[in-house]
Amino acid sequence: MTPKTKEQIAKIRTRSKDKILMAALDLFAKKGYHNTSVSAIARHAGISKGLIYNYYDSKEELLKGVIEMLMEDSSEFFLATQKEDPNEALRSLFVLLKNYLIEKRGLYRLAVSLSVQEEVGKFEFLKDIIEEKFQGFLTVFESLMTKKGVKNAKGEALLLGALFDGISLQYTFSEKYPLEEVIDFLIEKYCK
Repeated sequence: MTPKTKEQIAKIRTRSKDKILMAALDLFAKKGYHNTSVSAIARHAGISKGLIYNYYDSKEELLKGVIEMLMEDSSEFFLATQKEDPNEALRSLFVLLKNYLIEKRGLYRLAVSLSVQEEVGKFEFLKDIIEEKFQGFLTVFESLMTKKGVKNAKGEALLLGALFDGISLQYTFSEKYPLEEVIDFLIEKYCK
């Protein structure tokens, strides 16, 4: 048998970590962080408990890995805002939001279930990650509103952030939410 290349080993490690993180997210969201053991995560992922500890020193580190995995998708949103025309940047953001929600509805549902758990909200690292992302989005929205010439750019940015949150929650938990219609309305309202 030929030894594995560095690239093959890296792919195996990435697949293993992804499997662990998805199993952890699923159990943390459904059973609660404190009610989920590392052993249960290993069983759910179909791997050994030792493999988890090969990547993560503790259950708390594993939770941090789950949160970071969930936040990775937000980088696409920031890239969409690099367009010169603020209307085009906003249009891209709205379309990205729609596509993200459609493609990752189940994942987002788990993320929301995890994020509203009282015991999870007590971790300082989680508060820091969420605050950093919130400030990042607020800065981007405010910059776009300023480029559009909106008088109260910060207020409009806060409103836009609340709209993103509300749309995400409504679509995720309501089977009949008219996502396409709402996104079309936002494009009409903000991208003139």
